[in-house]
Amino acid sequence: MQLPQELVDAIVDEIHPFTDSAPSLKSCALVARSFRGQSQKNLFSVVKLKENSPASAIRFNNLLSRSMHLAVYVSDLSLECHSKNWESVAHILSAVSNLTRLRLTPGEMDWFQTGVRRAAPFPADFSLPPLRIIELCCYEFLDAFQLQSLLSSSTKLEALTLDNIGFSVPRIFNAVGDRVPKLTVRNLTGSPIDSVTTAALVPRDTAVVLSNLTFRNVTGSTIDSILHCFTVVDLKHLHSLSVFDSPVDHVLRLNGRSVHMLNISFYFEDLTSVFRPLEPEILAELGLRLQTLCLDVCFPDFLPGVLRLFGDLRDLTKLEKVSVVFNFWSEHNVDHENAWGIFDGMLRVLLEEGHTLKEVFLHLGHCDASVPARLRSWMPYLNAGGVLRIQVPN
Repeated sequence: MQLPQELVDAIVDEIHPFTDSAPSLKSCALVARSFRGQSQKNLFSVVKLKENSPASAIRFNNLLSRSMHLAVYVSDLSLECHSKNWESVAHILSAVSNLTRLRLTPGEMDWFQTGVRRAAPFPADFSLPPLRIIELCCYEFLDAFQLQSLLSSSTKLEALTLDNIGFSVPRIFNAVGDRVPKLTVRNLTGSPIDSVTTAALVPRDTAVVLSNLTFRNVTGSTIDSILHCFTVVDLKHLHSLSVFDSPVDHVLRLNGRSVHMLNISFYFEDLTSVFRPLEPEILAELGLRLQTLCLDVCFPDFLPGVLRLFGDLRDLTKLEKVSVVFNFWSEHNVDHENAWGIFDGMLRVLLEEGHTLKEVFLHLGHCDASVPARLRSWMPYLNAGGVLRIQVPN
């Protein structure tokens, strides 16, 4: 007796959502030939190759060369990419024709090494039209034009994350047509290919329209270069913007009217050096669409400073939810009664007529069970307004 293939696939799919499903899926693949296809499909849908393991990309490339049918299963790929393994990575990228999410990093970095970058090894664009999400970490590109060229063929790209990205030519261009110094482009062996101007390599027509952009540990000058030079990749119609220890004002100057969700994370940098108060014109436009504001900080003392970006908050008439997350929560933080009181007072205006605030959500991390009651007593306006929600993990 043989089970119908639809039932076999359903059994395998029930196993797949669990985080420890890989061993079970491998076992399923060995049970019978009818289990093999769906098990392989689920096993290889998300591939995360081990970082700081130079041979991992080579081994995976060899696997795809031997079993070419596996490549079409890969939709989410994370791997280490640098000049020494670029040939293998390029072969992998040319094979995974259904890839929708890609994360590349030159190697595992310590979480506190925010200024360490390696030269970007990419000699050409990704040529993967199905790609919707790209994350690039810890690379130094020649300039913003090189970065844009890398993305220009991913015409379905929706979300871009740039984490600790920099440029070796730190010039800000006023327009794409500006004259650019001639630069010697070298191949992976270090030999010069030709002397060109990078601006000449960039087409002028917009081909990619992003809806979600994330900057992590990116300097203001780098962001300005991207905003000035990106023309093929449209950064002027963002629905969601996230910044982590990176300035936000210039991006919002272009996207104030379109941003629905704004995420601000602040951990390591001096607050005044990263965040400047938004100009009245930006605030007025931001208030037309912004519905969700997410703040990710270390201590409650940082909250008033971040909120001052938005003036007295009166312009944020469409804001429905303010979410605060503390990833480094410790018991002594709950004693900051003054910070919580200021936070409560600043958000009070959003409870007035003409505003749409529905929820202020606090995710506290692990702390004592008595904390929520104390916080509510320190935020009387939000508590009385019925919008305060506090979550403490079990």
